[in-house]
Amino acid sequence: MLSPTEQASQKNTLLLTCGALAKEVVTLISHNHLHHIDIQCLPAHLHHRPVLIPEAIRKAIEKYRHRYQNIFVIYGDCGTAGALDEVLEEYGIERIPGPHCFSFFEGNERFANNEDDVTSFF
Repeated sequence: MLSPTEQASQKNTLLLTCGALAKEVVTLISHNHLHHIDIQCLPAHLHHRPVLIPEAIRKAIEKYRHRYQNIFVIYGDCGTAGALDEVLEEYGIERIPGPHCFSFFEGNERFANNEDDVTSFF
């Protein structure tokens, strides 16, 4: 395990995270002692207007890309109709797979099978 000094000098990874997943991502990083990873959460309200997500991610990438060796995006497609993936492809950045951020709570496969379930609210 790295000392706090070693961890601070190795903070070279940034997660650009949906605000709707912030609590879970912060908990995972804390419980797994992944202190070399920084998190920047974008507002969860972007889900109300998915067309805004790709540009918000682009702005965050531009803001932080010179500070970090690695950037990963913790977002599903979230209604961007592939526009988010187009932005990420420009920068060579990966995101976690999935149709929507909320699909991660249920699992992508199960989420896909329950899209017509009117008893589910995401």
